[in-house]
Amino acid sequence: MYEDGIYAMEPIRFTNIDYIGQIGRDWIFTEYNLSKVITQNILYAAYHSAKTIDEIADLLGVHESLIVEEVNFLEETGFMIRKEDEKYLTTVLISDFSKEVYEERHEIFTKYAKVVCDKYIPLLLDVASAFMRSMSSQAQSPLSTNIYVPQNDPNFLLWSLISFACSHKLTLPELKENISKHCIKRIDGGENIVYTSIEKEHFSDHNEAIYKTFGEETIAINIREILPLQIWQYNTYYDSRKIDWSRALREDLVNLFRFVKGKISYDPANVNVFDVMFKKGYLASKDTKSTPNKGVYVNMIIANMTKDELINLLPPMPDEFIALNKELGDEIYKISKSQYPPHTRDLFHSLCQNDISCNEMKTRILEKSLKMGILKPLSEKQKKTVNMIMFCPKEIM
Repeated sequence: MYEDGIYAMEPIRFTNIDYIGQIGRDWIFTEYNLSKVITQNILYAAYHSAKTIDEIADLLGVHESLIVEEVNFLEETGFMIRKEDEKYLTTVLISDFSKEVYEERHEIFTKYAKVVCDKYIPLLLDVASAFMRSMSSQAQSPLSTNIYVPQNDPNFLLWSLISFACSHKLTLPELKENISKHCIKRIDGGENIVYTSIEKEHFSDHNEAIYKTFGEETIAINIREILPLQIWQYNTYYDSRKIDWSRALREDLVNLFRFVKGKISYDPANVNVFDVMFKKGYLASKDTKSTPNKGVYVNMIIANMTKDELINLLPPMPDEFIALNKELGDEIYKISKSQYPPHTRDLFHSLCQNDISCNEMKTRILEKSLKMGILKPLSEKQKKTVNMIMFCPKEIM
């Protein structure tokens, strides 16, 4: 933990800012709201105990007038609450583990990830094989099969299926209620829990970057009053795309959908549109001689079904994982709870109850699958769109 007064010389920084729940109508993501260093240090200053603006300013080594506006903003948006005696308390869950606790957590998550790889991933291999067989006799067009896989590559499909299944099948719905009670209503209509961790250099004995994620999101896009187009993506160490939750992202994905439908083709009026799709990797060329109207393929998995329909096609969580999940959550809570202030422990305990599908597990499942040879390394083109699935149900096709 940090001592009083050190923020001025050694400001803390957050890493892996993420949320659970619903984002608001303005699509202003928490990573943007909490991106400034001064914001992060204000939140951390009032995290372990409630503090006045004067006390926060002293910890930051600045005059209170420089942070009043920011504190008011954080209160208005629900990232801080004002308590008695004009003291403020941070509502963001901030993980700040000692090296010993972090290493213990790493060992536990790695141990359980191995069990998932041994007992659940083989079930996904069967599903992936079935999808690939259904494609083999059909033309390689995104519209010609239930699942379109770029370059007919089963490895690329499996990467996304593992991440998607771990997010949506290795969960216990009844435990989500324990988490939802902690969600905070935001002024933009969102309702969520925000969590993050403290960035530390040379903190562990292993490559910590492998376990960093930048969130999972399903983007719903309404196209002219018809059923929404949905794009699921999970951002990890293994992809090369820049994090972008802007409105422009949705426009680019709509353009890809229109290309899939044959509604737009390469011509002088669409040069910029195609340039963006190639740059982001949504479209790719088979060779250096390919042109946008020939030798180009869609470089993203397309599911001609809804998100729920794909979820239903995936193998359910094995019954034995219910006990496994409880064991994992109990172990993680026991060794970690001392690292959290008392007012956050009920929330932390609720989060531990679904740890089998948390980011720290999913990233280790991907790492373990790669080491075991279940997954193979990705090409540079594939890194741009791995763990992305566009859902195009037949109603909108």
